[in-house]
Amino acid sequence: MPIPFSCPHCRAETLVDDHYANQTGDCAICGREITVPALPPAGATPTRRSDPTHQSPRRSLITALVLSLGGLSAVAAAFGILIWVALPFVRSNQISSYRLQSNQHLKQIALAMRNYHNDHGSYPPAYVTDSNGRPMHSWRVLLLPYLAEHATYAQYDLSKPWDEQTLELQSPLRIPSVYTSPADADSTTFGHTSFVVITGKRTMFPGPGSTRSAQITDGIAGTIMVVERHNSGIPWYQPLDLKSAEMQFQINGSGQEIRSNHPGGAWLTTADGTTYFVRDNLSADFVQSLTTIAGGERVPLEELSDDLNTMR
Repeated sequence: MPIPFSCPHCRAETLVDDHYANQTGDCAICGREITVPALPPAGATPTRRSDPTHQSPRRSLITALVLSLGGLSAVAAAFGILIWVALPFVRSNQISSYRLQSNQHLKQIALAMRNYHNDHGSYPPAYVTDSNGRPMHSWRVLLLPYLAEHATYAQYDLSKPWDEQTLELQSPLRIPSVYTSPADADSTTFGHTSFVVITGKRTMFPGPGSTRSAQITDGIAGTIMVVERHNSGIPWYQPLDLKSAEMQFQINGSGQEIRSNHPGGAWLTTADGTTYFVRDNLSADFVQSLTTIAGGERVPLEELSDDLNTMR
């Protein structure tokens, strides 16, 4: 039943649909705040101050529209506030999820490295060369059977160098997921690896040479095996990694460095399979000491609880 209503501000009179009873909105004429009165008692005859035949339907429609728009505006504002409040929480959860997934991939690689060592008596070389010393295949290819990537390994032609493989194999879509990080868009967009080793004479990966665990006299718990390298620009099957001779050992530094898109640091794993989230402020000397296998340095991992987050 329509409710007769007169704006207390501009005195405009209209009829308002009864489902707007007791609701507040803006007057369609003067724009000031109004409240529609309650329904009259049952059986009461509404009193009209003027003949609404000419204006009432239109005003009723306008008022209803104004009230509806006011309600929608309130809902939109509340929704906007909800998004504004929730976004930091969502972003924080995403960062944590990306870090966790990257760590899980690194742990899989570390386990594959150790299983390779168990079968071959040594870790895989950083790369395999041809008779002329030209790098042919990456350790990431040699590790495929230990990462349940048997089909990809079977398709890879070891008689041909890495850059002469089939176009299908070179497709970014063929990168094994374990070599990607959700925080590194290049890994899935271009098929670039998110994980590398550090090569050099004193490291675990002296080029085409293989290292046995017995040769790591600094201890496998204190020697870097695999690290994150986001935006590497390195196709996962290319025999290319970080070169210790070109590093400044600054976490997330520019150039040849351990680097990730995670805020605050990057992941690495030592030869015993333990993974660490290494913070940006870790000293370059300490990082460098982790790269050598027989440098004689004391690596005080037990003293670094403030600098390293350990994931065993």
